[in-house]
Amino acid sequence: MSDMVMNMNFLLTLDREVIPCKSIHGFHRECAQEYIQEGGLNGYVHIRPKPAYEPSTLEIERYVTGGYRDCFPEGGHLGHDLVLEVGKCSDKDKSPSVKLTFKGCVVARKSFGELNAERGGILVETITISYQELKAGDGP
Repeated sequence: MSDMVMNMNFLLTLDREVIPCKSIHGFHRECAQEYIQEGGLNGYVHIRPKPAYEPSTLEIERYVTGGYRDCFPEGGHLGHDLVLEVGKCSDKDKSPSVKLTFKGCVVARKSFGELNAERGGILVETITISYQELKAGDGP
């Protein structure tokens, strides 16, 4: 069980700048398919990939810190890849267990969490990002 990747240790970077996050969710890879049934008595079904009809998205819940800098302008194309390293510890020499790279990112939506005078908490910004490609590993 020592080779399991713990999901609580993660690091999100944009152009080598660390983005402090509460959570990242909603990302996946999917290939839509169409099924073509042959005619006659043949029961064979062909499976063909369909073009994507909507972009893939991910949702980032980011802490608003004292030195807050808006590096995700709504509607803006991110000039660099968004890199998520899972299993990353604070040690500089320990490499991540899993590295996910999001390419072709566009900021689709932003919102801010609740402000409540009676119950304190940390202000959280929620960012929805559309991406063209998700690569796992260190490849180009």
